[in-house]
Amino acid sequence: KVSSHLVLGFSGNTYATILGIQELPEQDVYNIATGTENYVANGLVSHNCQPAEHLHFGRMQRRRSVPSIIAEIKDVVAKYHPASIIFHGPLFIQQPKWIMEFCDAYAEIRLPFWASARADIASQHPDLIRRLKEVGLDMLSLGLEAGSQRMLDWLGKGTTVRQNYEAIELANELNLKVLVNIILAIPGETREEAFQTMKMA
Repeated sequence: KVSSHLVLGFSGNTYATILGIQELPEQDVYNIATGTENYVANGLVSHNCQPAEHLHFGRMQRRRSVPSIIAEIKDVVAKYHPASIIFHGPLFIQQPKWIMEFCDAYAEIRLPFWASARADIASQHPDLIRRLKEVGLDMLSLGLEAGSQRMLDWLGKGTTVRQNYEAIELANELNLKVLVNIILAIPGETREEAFQTMKMA
């Protein structure tokens, strides 16, 4: 079995993470085949913004240890030989110390990967993005949401329009592929604000 992408996200063994169970999950239950994606891990953290995970697991969440994630990656790579990896979830690039530890450990994997980040984290910690690029980051997904500060505040995003642009500029500087997430037709959004968001994307 060969998978084109290995996806590490919030589904799969979330309860095992919260309970501190160390065993690797049984990946074969996902019926991995050529061209499919596999959700095998998670890295849950809390933030003032309200990601969907909080609706299911509450705000008392914790991130998996680096050795645990690296062990699972090695296990799945050995079995399925993916061409790339996707770290799925908006809060993956969140804790600088954890990310630096992850990068040191991931360097031996040598597979390109896709990851997502909040614009404020990318803007405030460009060293994290640069280090991730060094060990294989190929595509960066940015949750920008809106190009209007009023709409960002309405969403409770906790970021600024300037940080959105700084994150995009950093990704371009590093020659990263960029995927931006935006929201149009937010309640109360004006025509001008909608165009501000579209211009940003």
